[in-house]
Amino acid sequence: MKSEQLHISRDCFLRAFLDEWRAVLSRDWDIVWGAYKETRTWTEFMMPYGAFFDRTCKRLSLTYYKELYSIDAAFVGGEDLFRSDLAYPSQVHVLLEHENGPNVEEEMWKLLHWRCPLKVLVFYDYPEKSTSAPSLSGWGAQKLKALEEMRQKVVDFLPEHEAVTYLYIIGQTTSNESIRWWSATDNSSQPEPLERI
Repeated sequence: MKSEQLHISRDCFLRAFLDEWRAVLSRDWDIVWGAYKETRTWTEFMMPYGAFFDRTCKRLSLTYYKELYSIDAAFVGGEDLFRSDLAYPSQVHVLLEHENGPNVEEEMWKLLHWRCPLKVLVFYDYPEKSTSAPSLSGWGAQKLKALEEMRQKVVDFLPEHEAVTYLYIIGQTTSNESIRWWSATDNSSQPEPLERI
């Protein structure tokens, strides 16, 4: 399918994300876990060209740009509006912010002010370190509530197109030194495990 005709849905993005995650897990877990334990190393594992999110983007047949106008990454397609290599694309399919610390709201602010049909925010539950889903009383749930309040304030000022979706992916450390992924959207009240998708 040509990227001009492509709309990346939440489920399509999550499938690509999970496929890449499974590909990573099929390699050497010790390398993955070693990277995950250090903030800077994990960001380098996830964000650079050729790394996790770039490979996820390729699974969607899109072009990956990171830190594009202070956005961590954009999955783009369409045609060049000017210049080349889709540096100024006609279509931004997915905006991605990756927060590897507690300042999730800073990343959300960036997503709120760009036009794009799918806005993805990946963050982690470091304060919880629990083995269950982020609960309504937990740190992750508090962050989700704060993000939704931020979104609503911006939408009250300038409504977004009804097709816009915010996808939150939460990485959670479990007691057996593994990472479990959860997702929620701006329309969901509780995170759900990615394995259900």
